[in-house]
Amino acid sequence: MSFILKEPTTFLNIKLTDTGRKMMALGNFKMSKALLLDREIDYTIDNGNDYNMFDNRVIDPPDFYPDPEPFNLDGSAAFALSAPQVTSIKQIITATTSNRGMFTGSVGAWTLDSTQLLGQNHIDYVSNTPNSNTLVLDNGVGSYFPKVGDLIFIPWSNNASEDYMASSLAVPIDQPIPCSWYRVVSINSATQVTLDRSIPVFNDGVGSECFFYPFNGIEAYYGTGATQSTQPWNLNIVRTKDIIGVIFPTGTSGSTDYRSYGSLEYAGTKRYFGFSSETPAVGFIHYTNENTGNTYAEQFLEKSVELHLPMIMWYHNGEENNNGITFGTSFYDEYGQTAYDPYAQTSYRDLKDGKSYSSITVGRVYHKLKMIVITDQELLIAMSYKSNRNYTFPDFSLSYSNEPKSPMMVNNCTGLCRSGYTYYVTYIPEQDTIASLTTDAKRDLFPCGYIKKIEGSTDEFGNPFYLQMNFHIPDSFPFMRNENSLWDGFGWTAEKIHVLINEQPSYYNYGIADVPNNGWKYVSSLNYGNGYYISSDYGDNTIDARKLNNHTMIMSAEDLISGTTFFLSTGLTMSMDILNWGDESFLHGVINAKIMATSYKSSMMITASDNNMNSSVNKTYNASDHEEVYITEVLILDDLNQVVAVGKPTYPVRKRNGKYIAFQLEYDF
Repeated sequence: MSFILKEPTTFLNIKLTDTGRKMMALGNFKMSKALLLDREIDYTIDNGNDYNMFDNRVIDPPDFYPDPEPFNLDGSAAFALSAPQVTSIKQIITATTSNRGMFTGSVGAWTLDSTQLLGQNHIDYVSNTPNSNTLVLDNGVGSYFPKVGDLIFIPWSNNASEDYMASSLAVPIDQPIPCSWYRVVSINSATQVTLDRSIPVFNDGVGSECFFYPFNGIEAYYGTGATQSTQPWNLNIVRTKDIIGVIFPTGTSGSTDYRSYGSLEYAGTKRYFGFSSETPAVGFIHYTNENTGNTYAEQFLEKSVELHLPMIMWYHNGEENNNGITFGTSFYDEYGQTAYDPYAQTSYRDLKDGKSYSSITVGRVYHKLKMIVITDQELLIAMSYKSNRNYTFPDFSLSYSNEPKSPMMVNNCTGLCRSGYTYYVTYIPEQDTIASLTTDAKRDLFPCGYIKKIEGSTDEFGNPFYLQMNFHIPDSFPFMRNENSLWDGFGWTAEKIHVLINEQPSYYNYGIADVPNNGWKYVSSLNYGNGYYISSDYGDNTIDARKLNNHTMIMSAEDLISGTTFFLSTGLTMSMDILNWGDESFLHGVINAKIMATSYKSSMMITASDNNMNSSVNKTYNASDHEEVYITEVLILDDLNQVVAVGKPTYPVRKRNGKYIAFQLEYDF
């Protein structure tokens, strides 16, 4: 028990009693009556009028409160509480939260948060063997040497003049480079570890820092201390179908079946949100962490949510082909209208890569659920641990063409799009070992995550249409570098672009996510580049993005028939029992959001008129000695005369004849 601290003004301190909380839990909470009492007043000490009754101390409202007789201090019956004495008001409370995630700082000035790292080490490229899964570390002063199972995040610098992030954890905002995640399989020596797959080590350059994180860090590491405030957000990317091209498990360990993927426990969540077979993968960003309190209140405030990914190269960033220099990207829920999800039965706003009509939608923000859902397939691949790339490939368009592309002619080839068949299409850039570039090496790449489908159709003469593909977004390849004239050591390179097609009978009615993963074929070029862009055909050692962006591929049946079966490189499927698709657990980024809470204020007005509540049944009260009474508590009773709430004033409240007095009690729910 304690006493109310004295304040300059009088106010009522109100709280629910233990009985009130119990009745609320049972659904029987009622506020039916009110009592005004003076049980903490000893009137005899003021008989000589030389004591100030306002000096009396008042006890804090207790949790346990014995049920009194239902009579006021003057012996009158309890006040009845009903409209208009009791009203309810809805209140909206908003607040701004600080950035939470794996980085500190702000847009354009991000720094890796050292408190979220297990540690860091250094890689000298010369000491490492290209395309080996053995990583040699320098073990400099203060370096962390990993343990089996640790995650490693490696920025692979292409610039011979840079020892990337070796002197600072600050993200070089104008030096975007390929980055990859790996997991430690074994410890070979005091300087060597085996990773789950091969590394694209470069033949030149000083080197780079590498950064270590705990695997399954949210559950096993971050926020496990009872007093620790967890910074990272959870990321779970769920796939309910096999990724395309996984048909040759030779050289792999562990199952390649989607039922072995991580985050499969969120498959029901994918269904809960109503994502159909047209959505192969969904990423759920949520804050499911222990010992963090009610960090984000009841919900996010609309138009306030920001998702920052400081080390992702996003293709739709507004920079010119070949010249993208801004590392990182940000997404917002600001532009557009609030929509309603009939499956989840709640509202959401689109998450976009900007704040204007031209911004691309990459997902949704469910404000009331405090959850971000990523649906953009390319962004999900760049966020995945197993994809070997932090850069995204652009979207593309499919259409019909009446004629093949020169020098092919209608008399020596036929259209591809046969009636009765559906064509599923994507593409994959490829890198050979680039001999002329001493600062780059081969890297196994995952195909573009955008898959489109088009129904077979014929022209007016019954001839199948040719299939046309092009990159319709201007400056689709800002981070693709061309060695001939625009090589600055940043971004990424490729020598070839292959179109991939999966032809299926239309009556199967496959969704994009349902199309068999083993039916994909490289489209043959037949020496004319009709589904196959090669940099050397255009006088370049690596692809010039400006030329590629303006290139149209028109494919014939012969291109598809003569194509070869596509299967995903074993460089991406090896050691899937060590690191698999869906094994992401934390967001390598930052969330910023304003939060909102709703409360309901119950307001109760108890009024004592001028001609009542002017005497007391208190045994210390004597009408001949006292013209005034002092109220020290307001009790709220239910129908059974149980005390469900107590209001206590800072100081005793004086009441005398001819004076009206009103108590307004407010309680937030």
